[in-house]
This record gives sequence, structure tokens and C-alpha cells, in this order.
Amino acid sequence: MNIIKKFFGSSPRDELIMIPLGKLFLVRSIQSPKGESECLYNDVVASIRRTSLLHNYQLVLSKAYEEGNDLSDDEELTGNEYSELEDVNNEEWSFLIDQNLQFDKLYEDNSRQITWNDLNGDPGDKFHFICDESVDEALVDQFMQTLYKCQYERKYKKDSSTVSQDSLKEFIVEHETAFESNDAKDISGNQDKDEDDEEEFHDVIDDDEEFFNSQILKGNELYTTTGDLRLYDPNDSVFKLKAADVVVRIVSPKAFTYYLNVKNTGLLIKIDPDLNPVFNFEHTSFIFSDLSSSTPASWLVKFRSYDELSQFQSQLMKYLWETLNQSEWLPKQNADKDYMIEAFQAMDIDSSEEDAQDEEKDEADEEYESEEESDTDKAGTSIRRREVKGFSDDDQDYNDYDPSLKMQPKRANLHNINKELKVGFKNDRSYVSRGDKLGVFKTTDDGLQFYTAIENLKTVKGKQLAPQKMMLHEGDRAMIIQDPTKQDTLYKMDLEYGKVVEEWRGREDLDLEDFGPTTKYAEISGEPTFLGVSEESMFKLDPRLSGDKLVKSEFNVYRKNPKFTALATTENGHVAVGSATGEIRLYNRVGINAKTQLPGLGEPIIGIDLSNDGRWILATCKTYLLLVDTKVKGDNSGSYYTKSFGKDNKPHPKILQLAPEHVAFIKMQTGTGLSFTKAHFNNGLDSKAQTIVSSTGPYLVSWSLRKLQKGDSHPYLIKKYDSKVIADNFKFGTDKDIILATTDDVTMVNKRSFKKPTKDNIVSTAF
Repeated sequence: MNIIKKFFGSSPRDELIMIPLGKLFLVRSIQSPKGESECLYNDVVASIRRTSLLHNYQLVLSKAYEEGNDLSDDEELTGNEYSELEDVNNEEWSFLIDQNLQFDKLYEDNSRQITWNDLNGDPGDKFHFICDESVDEALVDQFMQTLYKCQYERKYKKDSSTVSQDSLKEFIVEHETAFESNDAKDISGNQDKDEDDEEEFHDVIDDDEEFFNSQILKGNELYTTTGDLRLYDPNDSVFKLKAADVVVRIVSPKAFTYYLNVKNTGLLIKIDPDLNPVFNFEHTSFIFSDLSSSTPASWLVKFRSYDELSQFQSQLMKYLWETLNQSEWLPKQNADKDYMIEAFQAMDIDSSEEDAQDEEKDEADEEYESEEESDTDKAGTSIRRREVKGFSDDDQDYNDYDPSLKMQPKRANLHNINKELKVGFKNDRSYVSRGDKLGVFKTTDDGLQFYTAIENLKTVKGKQLAPQKMMLHEGDRAMIIQDPTKQDTLYKMDLEYGKVVEEWRGREDLDLEDFGPTTKYAEISGEPTFLGVSEESMFKLDPRLSGDKLVKSEFNVYRKNPKFTALATTENGHVAVGSATGEIRLYNRVGINAKTQLPGLGEPIIGIDLSNDGRWILATCKTYLLLVDTKVKGDNSGSYYTKSFGKDNKPHPKILQLAPEHVAFIKMQTGTGLSFTKAHFNNGLDSKAQTIVSSTGPYLVSWSLRKLQKGDSHPYLIKKYDSKVIADNFKFGTDKDIILATTDDVTMVNKRSFKKPTKDNIVSTAF
């Protein structure tokens, strides 16, 4: 059993439409090595539900039960009864409604079927929902219409209430292109036309109509250059020539809106972070992603010379910055542009001062991706695969994992899912918030285990509380939490008693964007004070003060709103603060102006972390991470936290991004672009920053700091899960184990289980 489901429960979701009865089949393709098709359920209900994300919906297939078979939440179960209830809870599949599923309807011989692709199965595998004879044809038509509208909303991010039927035609599958599956005629009584099912990238690679079908944008031509256009072929893992001597131009239809256009090909892509630009000067190439179509792709332009690529990079970065900032790039900002351009290049760092013994150890650690684990539990431990010791239900094993069901979509409770993760420093505890509940987990030699759940969190005044941000306090004996509905207030929860005991406020109407310890590991100590930032100020809070907790002597308000979003501290109390404009400010203490201000690259900073000594800054943005080396060399050596340096002496930045071909794979698998969770360095009192971890969608990603310093072209590894990763961080004191929370599970994984990204492991899951 999934312990998250057991202790945190579930809540109802909004249903748009429902077909009350039918049968669910998995129809395998003729070429499938798995043999016969199978009936998954004889009695199943099909419904379309809203998700927590605007314009996103899911198709849910749940087992139908006769009236009287449902069990009350308050009813006690033992033995076989409990097992039966778990079977009931697991008999629900959900599919994110996306155009790639190719929903279709088949009406043959009084059989009304709804079909869609099994994206996790073999090529050509399909699900067939066969409606019961009692279901009216009009209801099926209405159900299909709703599916079309849901696909429209997801693709165009628009409401579909007034959409015309013509606008929905692109989502209607042509029957002559349908792929025949094994035993199809045994299910429906009809036989479809047999066609080969190609790889997902077939249309982009081989179909000239797809390649030349975009309309060339008519706008102001701002820049032109030439080169050879290549398209990434995932089957051969190479970029293949599509057109030689093409004209590449940047055009603008209106102010601060720019497009990259390859003339006479119809290739037209908006210049924004989803472009995921990569500049390879060794091969004088520019690589980028096209995520705008239903078939994502990775493109490459090969330039004739280093100078041509350099000039193009300068122009593209300028217009990307203007897109993100919606303002004009001024000549006085050229130094900032140089900083931005440097961020897309390999790091140039002198590591000769590093200890040789540490280097050998680190390089040995980097070989972990080539090692195989014979026992998967050595590589990762999930609470779904462990037994809860000494907790309710007579120590029943809650193992609900079945490797044979790997291809099945997992159920996710979208209105009550895991939200935040906080990894503790003492007692090997980790904490996961889920609605008004807090799950407590412990790490042992056997892996990760559930410890307890703190339920029905309430303020001291009895109001329900749903933690949005969490910080451990007073040696891990307490936790400071924030509720998103009241950002000017913080709550102290006594973890030993499991309840909120105090309520604090900086001052009236001072909304906290982020808060954190005064030093990197102050949470371990009994230090009572901590730091906070609002959009326009930075300050210290002292809970011992009567009334408002703001320390006025350490309160700095900016006249021009810097739009602060995140903060972090070093072990000696230096502070880095990120903003919605991407700028980073460095301070040696609170209450004064920044000693150093690093230019923003445009994307908001959603999280920031620092190495113990502060040398490395790690900022998280939606589509990339930013790694900054603050070490100052030469005669003017010092710290960017304590000294101001000239505009030409800025730290060395490096953007950490996924390769465009990997981004295209991920978009095809998930239907969405990149969206990184807050990234972290490994941490510990005497540890050295060696590894970085973050996630995007269901993918956990780790970077080797050593490889980044060396300019390695493949510095990251990945691991895929069967649901979205909500948050992740290293176990305290090591970079070997990573604790993560997905929507409905909490897991600890060893970094040896990460792999070099390929098409296969981007598609396959860890469970």
C-alpha cells in the first residue's frame, strides 16, 4: 500500500462528464512482443476531471462497484478486508488529456468505443474503452467533444467555452491513419487498415509537409545570418542535414516580441526561455528546441566561423533579455550582456588549488553512472516498498508495487498532493507537507521509513493551516511554517507535541516572500533569530520581541522595488538574495546595501542555495539553473560578499541546462516544458560542494560540480519517476543519497542509480 494514500487520504475532484459503465481493454499492436491483448476491467467508469493546473484535465478510469460495496472511512478493517480495500483504491488509472494520446471514437455493429494511445507501451499499443450497450450514443459524442475541448485548452492555454467546431478539427483523428492492433476485430468486430507505427519523431524527421508547413512571420527583420540547418534524429542520436545555406533571421511583429525564423523552411520559433539555446563554439553550432508543436524537436544551425556564431549569440541574447524584461537593452548595459553571454559558455576556472586527494576521490565518485546495481533497493528506497515498523494496522506490509504494472499510469490525487519537503539535520528526520497534514519520515540503514503523521494542522486560533514553506528551528525540535493565504504571518510548530504553539508577524502588511536561517546551519543550534525578505526589503526577525518581531536595526527597504523572491546564507552569515528579475545581491550582513549586484538574465529566481563557504551560488529558474563562482583571484582578491568590485570584474556565471534533444524527449513524454524545482548542493557541517540536484516534471537530475569546472559536455545524469517530483534534497552529510517527494510518495535514492540521459531512460520510470 502507498503509505501516503493511507495516512494522508484523498479528496474528490471536479468531474466534467462521466460514462457510467464500460469495459477497458489494452489492445496490443501486431508487432508487440508481449502477445495477446487483454481485458483489464469488465466494469469501469470513465470520467473527465479537472486538475489543479489551469487548462489541464485528465481522463480517469475507475472500477465500478455495486451500491453497498463502498466502505466507510470510519469502518475498521482487518486481514483480507484491508487487502480488498487496497485493491479498490488501486483500481483507478488516470491519463493527462493531451493531443499525443490521439483520442478516437469507433462506432461499429452497435459497439461504441473510445480509443487512445498507450504512450508507455510498445509502439501501436492502444487502450479501448467499450461503452456498455445501455450508454446512449449522444453521451459518447458529448464525451468526445469534451475530450477535444480539453486538448484545445491544454495546447492553446485558452478557455474552450466559445471555441468553434472548426478549431477542434485538428484533434479529430483521421481513421485512415489509425494503426491496427492485435485482436482489434475480436473486440470490436471490425478490422482497421494496417500501417506501420513509426517513432514519435517520424513526422519531424521524414515528413516534408511537417517541415515546410509553418507560415513565415511577417515582421521587422532585425538580424540575418546564414548556416546549415540540421535536425536531431533520436534513432541514430545525430543531427541530420535538412537544408544547406539557409538564411537565419530574427524578426519582430511588435515591441519586445521576437521570433527566430529559418527562411524558406517555415521554421518559426518564439524567442523565450523554452528555446533552450546552447552555443557550441568548438563546432561553431547553435542548438535549440522547438516545443511549440505536438512533435517537439531539437534543431542545430552550423555556422561558417567562430565570429559568425559569436555575433549571432550576442544578438539572440539581447532579444531574449528584452523578451523577458519587456524593456529596451541600453548601451550602458553592455557589461551585463557580456555577463549573460558568458553564462552560456563553458566555465573557465583554475582548480589547481584543489586538493589532489579530494580530486581523485571526486573523480572516482563520478564513475557511478557506469556501475550496475543488481538489487534495486541498493539504489533507491521508496516508502511504498518498505514496511512501517511500530505504527498502526498491526505492522502490515504496505507494499503495493508490482513491476508488471510499470506501464500503467499511476493515480494522482491532484487536489491533495505532497507540497513541500524539508530534510532535517538531526535524528535523520524528513518532513513532507500535504494539505493540513505533515508526514514525518526517518532514514535507517535499510532506507527510508514512515515514522508518523501530524494531522489537522491548525493555528493557535483554530484555523486550518496548510504549510507552503517550512524551516526547521531550535535544533530540529520546532518548525517555522507559512500558510499561502496569510503571507505576513509565520507559525511555530512544536514537533514533539505536533501542534502550532506560536504565531509571529514581522509587522503589519509585510508579506514574506522567503525566510531562512541567519547562517547556513543555524537550524541545528538554538539560535532564535532568522532572516526574511519581502518584495522590497530584507530584515531579521526575533521571536523574543514582544508584538511585531521585526528587528528595526537590521531592516533595509529599497526605494525601487527589487522584487526579492529567495534568500540563502553561508556558514559565516553572508547572504545572497535573488529576485524576480533574475538579479542576485550579495551582503556581508543584514540591514545594509548589497556589496555586489549580479545582473539578471531575465527569468525569475525561484530558489537559491550557497556552498558552505559561499564560493558557489546556485540559483534556480524555471528552465535552467545558474551556477556562479564568486572566487576572486589576483592582486585584488577578496570576497564579493564583503567588497565591491568594478563592473568589469564580475563573478563567473554558468547556466546549467538540459540538452535540447533531451528537452524535446521530455516534452514529448510529459506534454510540458521544463520547470525546475529548487536546486540544492550536497550539505553537511564539514562537507564540500560536489553535486547538485534538482528535478523537472518526473525527472530527477544531478550535476557533477567537478565536471562543470572541467567544461564537460555531459555533466548531468537523470532518473525518471512515474509521477511529478515535487521537491528534492540531499540527505544531510552526504552527496550519495537523495530524498525526494513525488505527488503521492516519498523516496530515498542513491545517486548510483542515475544514468546518462538517453531516449530509453528518459521514457522508462524508476518504479
